[in-house]
Order: sequence, then structure tokens, then C-alpha cells
Amino acid sequence: MKPWYVLAGNHDYDGDEDAQVKYSKVVPRWNFPSLYYNFTKRMAGKVSVQFFMIDTQVLENGESVLEEYGRKRDLKQLRELKEALQRSRATWKIVFGHHPIYTSKGKKEWLIQKLVPMMEEHKVAAYINGHVHTFNHVKSNKKSLRIHYFTVGSTGIQGTIKTKNVGGITHMKTYPTQTEIDKGLCGGAAKYCRGFAVVTVKGKRNMVLEFFNVKGARVYTSKDIPNPRNG
Repeated sequence: MKPWYVLAGNHDYDGDEDAQVKYSKVVPRWNFPSLYYNFTKRMAGKVSVQFFMIDTQVLENGESVLEEYGRKRDLKQLRELKEALQRSRATWKIVFGHHPIYTSKGKKEWLIQKLVPMMEEHKVAAYINGHVHTFNHVKSNKKSLRIHYFTVGSTGIQGTIKTKNVGGITHMKTYPTQTEIDKGLCGGAAKYCRGFAVVTVKGKRNMVLEFFNVKGARVYTSKDIPNPRNG
């Protein structure tokens, strides 16, 4: 019964994404005030974390796809995100979106051109997404780019798989995709392949992301991820 902070993905747009926003008025723990929004959590020692929840369905997709939903690419959202990032005085800034930017399977050039420079300029520490049915931890090879990218696709187990040779990124860790799981290639029943991630902020300077399998066993721990604001 903990509070949920929700964002929309492609399958939500197959239904009625606005109805999910309205559901926030029905169930208090369902926090989805708008298709994109941000909120701040405060910790001990004057440490704060600001979460920026964005709607990548109307950013990542081209006009032809968005026409099916009666939408257009939302450049206004990008402008408002930039303003919110600029105003933020939080110790940590983390951006959440449904679609990936960098993964072991490829990268989204439009988001790299439009979103990544903005996040780098305003010292975002991590971008966390879903959509791809795998667990990934990747980072740009460029030393000047400090953001870590995590795909949390609810379907990971310990171990690595062969990945597509995507130029310009470092693969910290990659887990089986949904295809491998469906084929029984994950070493057991598919339900034991699924899992979740936990982010732990360690004061002002470092945070750690861990992957757990469905049994609650820790299968991956990142190295300390430095805070671009205090590095």
C-alpha cells in the first residue's frame, strides 16, 4: 500500500491514458497528476531527490505513429522540462521515461539529440526507463557525458547475453530479454526470471542501483554512481 508514482507507456496509449490520470482523484496512492510532472523527496542531512517523470510516447515516436493516437510530438513538454531542471535546487536529479535512450539493443537518436544535452547541462545523474523487456545498465563512452542509463524491464536474471554492437556506449550489465525468457533460456521457469530494481541514495555524492530477481536475491549492484552536482 505504498504510494505509486506513475507514467504512461505505449500500451497505456492503446487505451485511455487520460483516464489513468483522472484515477489519481479516486485512489490517493495512485500519483499521476499529469502525463508529465515532477516531485521531490527529502532525506536526512538536507539531501533531496527530485524525480522528473516524462511522457516519452509523445517524444520518442514520429508524427505518423502519433497521428494514430490523435497526438503530436510534444515539444512544449521539452521546454517545460528544461525550465524545471533549471529551477531545481535538489541534491539529486533523476529522470524517468517509458522508452529507453541507450540500451544494449540500440539507441534513440532523436532523444539523444534533444533530451540528453538538456539532462547533461542540468546535471541529471540517471535516466531510468522500462519498455524493453530486459535489465540494462549502460553509459555513454564519452567522458564528458556523465548520465547512467538503466532499463528496468522486470525480466532479468543473473548472467550476461550477447548484445548488439552499439557504438558509443559501455555495457555495465545486460540480462536476458523477454525472447530468451519465453524460450526457456533463462535457466528455469519464466517467473523466476523477473525482478525489480532498487535505487539507494548515499548522501550527497553517490548512489547505487541494484537488480533483484523475483525471489528477492540481489543479482547485480552497480558501482557508486557519482552525483554530477557534487562530483
